[in-house]
Amino acid sequence: FTSQGVPFLHGGEEFARTKKGHHNSYNAPDDINEVDWSLKDKHRDLFRFTRDLIALRKAHPAFRIRAKEQVAAWVKFLDAGDEGTIQFTIAGSLVEGEPWKNICVIANPNDSLSVEVELPPGPWYVALDHTGALETPRSAEGEVRVRYKSGMILYQP
Repeated sequence: FTSQGVPFLHGGEEFARTKKGHHNSYNAPDDINEVDWSLKDKHRDLFRFTRDLIALRKAHPAFRIRAKEQVAAWVKFLDAGDEGTIQFTIAGSLVEGEPWKNICVIANPNDSLSVEVELPPGPWYVALDHTGALETPRSAEGEVRVRYKSGMILYQP
């Protein structure tokens, strides 16, 4: 939900539906394809995180830049210092209607390893972390610790 373009969310993915490992379940029986709604309670933290990401995307046009040339000019990938971890910034000040001047997105796909990531210069505010959207953004500068299988969205006002 933080990348440019059309997001794709398969039914139940927001609460850890796996289809028991079947990647192409077209011919699989119902016990593979049915949505197990009890997983929503079991993985409520993932559900909240996904819900908050969707709301953030809707509220911020910087996550919905339409022109390829603008994406190339306004989105910059940074070295996050850890293989597999992704970090990029978006020049929000260039996006019409975007309230945040700069945005920094960090994604940590590691299964069990939290990572320390160096932020671009200046003070930042954490809008979203592994718990979801923060009611009161906290300040960050220098480095941030990003939990495994999670991400963080920071901004400069």
